[in-house]
Amino acid sequence: MLAKLWETTRRIYERLPLPSTRRRVALDCLEAPAELSFDAAGVPYIFAQSQHDVAVLQGYVHARDRLFQMEMLRRMAQGRISEVVGRQPLGGKGLSLHFDALSTVELDGLLRLLDLEGAARLSVEQVSASYRSIARAYASGVNAFLRAHPLSRPLELRLLGSDVEPWGELDPFLVHKAFAFNLALSWQAKLTVEALVASHPEQAPSMLALLGITSATGMPHVPQSTPELEQIRRLASFGRGVVETTGFMGGGMGSNAWAVGGELSADGQPLLAADPHLPTFVPSFSYFQHLEAPGLKVSGTTTPGMPGVIMGHNETCAFAMTHAWIDDSDLFSEEVRADGSCLGPDGWEPLACDVTTIMVKGEDPVEMTLRRSPRGGLLDGLFAAIPDRQTSDGAQASDEVPDGAQGRAMALRWSGQDGGRDLESFWAMDRAHSWGEFRKASALLSTPVLNVVYADRDGHIGYQMAGWVPQRSWEGGLAVVQGRSSRGWHGYVDFDELPFVLDPAQDMVVSANQRIVDDDYPHYLSALFEPPFRADRARRLLAQGKLDVHALRAAQLDQKSEWAERINERWLQPLSATIKNPDARLALLLLAGWDGSMHAEQAAPAVFYQTVLAFVRRLLVARLGDWAARAILELYTMPALALEKMLAQGEEAWFGADEILPPDSEALMELSLADAVCTLRELLGPQTTEWRWGRLHQRRQKHAFDGVPVLSSLFNLRAVEAGGDGTTLNTGLLRFGASFEQVGGTDARLIVDLGDFERSRWVNASGQSGHPYARNYRDQFDLLMAGEDRPWPFSRDAIAAASRSILEAVPCKPKHGFLERLNAWALSARN
Repeated sequence: MLAKLWETTRRIYERLPLPSTRRRVALDCLEAPAELSFDAAGVPYIFAQSQHDVAVLQGYVHARDRLFQMEMLRRMAQGRISEVVGRQPLGGKGLSLHFDALSTVELDGLLRLLDLEGAARLSVEQVSASYRSIARAYASGVNAFLRAHPLSRPLELRLLGSDVEPWGELDPFLVHKAFAFNLALSWQAKLTVEALVASHPEQAPSMLALLGITSATGMPHVPQSTPELEQIRRLASFGRGVVETTGFMGGGMGSNAWAVGGELSADGQPLLAADPHLPTFVPSFSYFQHLEAPGLKVSGTTTPGMPGVIMGHNETCAFAMTHAWIDDSDLFSEEVRADGSCLGPDGWEPLACDVTTIMVKGEDPVEMTLRRSPRGGLLDGLFAAIPDRQTSDGAQASDEVPDGAQGRAMALRWSGQDGGRDLESFWAMDRAHSWGEFRKASALLSTPVLNVVYADRDGHIGYQMAGWVPQRSWEGGLAVVQGRSSRGWHGYVDFDELPFVLDPAQDMVVSANQRIVDDDYPHYLSALFEPPFRADRARRLLAQGKLDVHALRAAQLDQKSEWAERINERWLQPLSATIKNPDARLALLLLAGWDGSMHAEQAAPAVFYQTVLAFVRRLLVARLGDWAARAILELYTMPALALEKMLAQGEEAWFGADEILPPDSEALMELSLADAVCTLRELLGPQTTEWRWGRLHQRRQKHAFDGVPVLSSLFNLRAVEAGGDGTTLNTGLLRFGASFEQVGGTDARLIVDLGDFERSRWVNASGQSGHPYARNYRDQFDLLMAGEDRPWPFSRDAIAAASRSILEAVPCKPKHGFLERLNAWALSARN
């Protein structure tokens, strides 16, 4: 009944214009009259007489459409999530042995321990005065919307009983810090590897070999006591919970971007395409805009809460980014004493200590003591707020170190804590008109490190890694470092020493989060690069030549997994001549002739994934137990490579021969094939004609209220059968060791034709609006899933033809009433 009432209400709202689509609005922060044109998808095209006014109006329309999203990212950076949502459990219980009391309170504590707000203030100090004025202008546009529409608060904030504080120049930097931290994933991977080794030290060489971790990348520490083991497990559980709560669960999230030159294109002009891979949220992170003023004409995806265009094109250049997967964080195992000191390279050093108060909705405030060593913030102190914690054997856990005794604590260092000029970099890219200007702009990037793909109308294409790559005094890797043996980092790799290329001989640049340097490169970058499957597939498709927008779209939509094809051809199909089990033979029959295409309507992908999952579980669970097996399976997309190693060398090479498992991989695979058929009968029914990958693998755009009774069904988008997996270009990221639900994928698709910008195309994953009752809340999801996209007008005439409504923005004198003075006072108090 409630759902029907909501649907009726939503349909009524869809027929009403949002507040800012009225024909005229007066803003006291504008310098001159400006115009905003909106197309049928709700994309704003901003025409202003100064870049200051462009920033004002960008902030205004971002606040109009995505205020809740902006507010939650800002609060995340401040460590104020619990203040709005209360004490909510973190995700990751599926991998947690204990400590189920971990919650958003500890997450707030972590964000304050890292001092993201202090890092944002550093960024404000580091950017140029001219860009700082842009950030102020953007914030004034947000505030203008708040003043003009005091009753138009997002529905989510009304339900939560919360409001929005005025914005200042600091807040765009806070939003960027929150987003950057969501992409800082190496610290969680290191905690997971540390916990695996700690839990099974006798199997450590086998596990590390499966994951491709060698002594060259650092070997994890084996704990010497039960309390130390419990500490590591608890930290790993916390790290996984943080990542799952934010939705950024690692592998496959990194994105695709490529550019091809004139030799490969149909008309002799470069083409550029990109599709960022992000959590399947609603609203999506991407928001399309067109910004135009003297010295600025740029169009593409923006991030609500931040000025400028992040990926798109101006009059000369096109640009896109993927996550470089650089190892931008380290963990240090510190020896600490009860007197507040830790052991460093030069002896005992004092710990910095401060007390923070976390406001928790519906509870008393929580006081948390934050301690920091010279190398980073100590994670262990975050758990002091957890009541009645228990270890895995039921005993009470304690963080207390008796007087005079020594204990261990884990310190976290992340490059984003050093500030950075990323927002200024994006703004400079928007105005760059040559490769030289673009490289100069990208040199301002810091965290996360990005792969930047470039093309211009002069026929050039290029690639630049940009951002802060830590310089370590050790080799680097996934191992936790002993604090007493290291002084930490000594700066970052110089920008001119980072990889780049202009006009490569193969006439293409492909970035799919793969390793992009060889073993001769002098600096350690990461041990977490994505496997090369997506990048290799893209190169093969692009090398066919005669490319146009349609060909690039087809490549973006490609769902063939060359990894799955290779597994089937090399290790599954050869078993047809020997295996006897009828269910196993049925599985092989369904896989016969399969080329690895992960189409939603096919049965073969479902059979394949159930088979390989059964194989890996049979091998790993028997040796390592359920928790460790699942941790390995979910450590990004490394399991794709690990599976090939197991098949190629046999389980004896990893764990030795005994009576736990069948004597050879062939027998184990026969059992796994049979398991797959039995499981599919249980899940999808007895008729193989009803077995489809899409019935197991579905995409559903989830709102922040996902899981809340009634509200989740009102805010989420409906589930749709989806193809792909983490190794396909049209990614359908799934958690290898859990359900097959798609948890990450394309957040937007864009294709730029530099021969004629009017041939360019784009589509969003959900819609422009963040208001669930708006017509543009969900209108693009079906387009995305159907492989379709939208026109991307750039010229004034094309924009006028696409326009559905016009908003005239005019300057006015500022008001000085009571509410205005109160807002000004609140803003000055914050900043």
